[in-house]
Amino acid sequence: VKMAAKESKQSMILWAPPRSVSTAFERAVMEHPEVDCFHEMFADCYYFGPDQKSRHLDASSSSSIDLARAEKTTQALEKANLNHNVTYEIQSSTILNHKDRPHAFSKELSIYFQNNHTDFMKDFTHCILIRKPESVLRSFLKVAGENNTTGEGGGGGEGGGDEGS
Repeated sequence: VKMAAKESKQSMILWAPPRSVSTAFERAVMEHPEVDCFHEMFADCYYFGPDQKSRHLDASSSSSIDLARAEKTTQALEKANLNHNVTYEIQSSTILNHKDRPHAFSKELSIYFQNNHTDFMKDFTHCILIRKPESVLRSFLKVAGENNTTGEGGGGGEGGGDEGS
C-alpha cells in the first residue's frame, strides 16, 4: 500500500460488521510506521454518550431471558470504563487531529454509524469491510455457543469481538 505524501494528513474510517475479522485487519494497519490507529472510537458514543443508540440497555422487554441478557451486557459495558459524556464530534475530532504520524486509521463497527452525525464524515476517507455472510454467521454461532449461560442460544452479541473463525 502506497501512502500519500507526508505533508498531507489523511484520516480513514473502516466500517465493519461484527465478526468480520476487522480487528485482524486493524492489527496489520497498526504495524505501518506512518499510521496512527484508533480502535472503535464511536463505541462510547453509541453505548453511553448523550446520543446513546444502543438497544441492549433497554429493559422494556418482557422476556426474563432478554432482561438477563440486557443486565449481563450492561454490567460488561460498565466494566469497560466507557466515557458517558463523549460525542461523535469529539471522537471524530480526536481522530482528525492526530499528531504523531501522517495518517490516521480508525476501525469502527458499522452499528456505531448514526445518520444524524454525518457532518464530520466528509473529513474522512471511508472503507467498508465485507466478509462472506456464511463465515460471519458461523463465527456468531461459535461465540454464541461459548458465551451461552441461559441455555436459550444467542449470547454473542454485538461486542463479542471479531477475531472470527
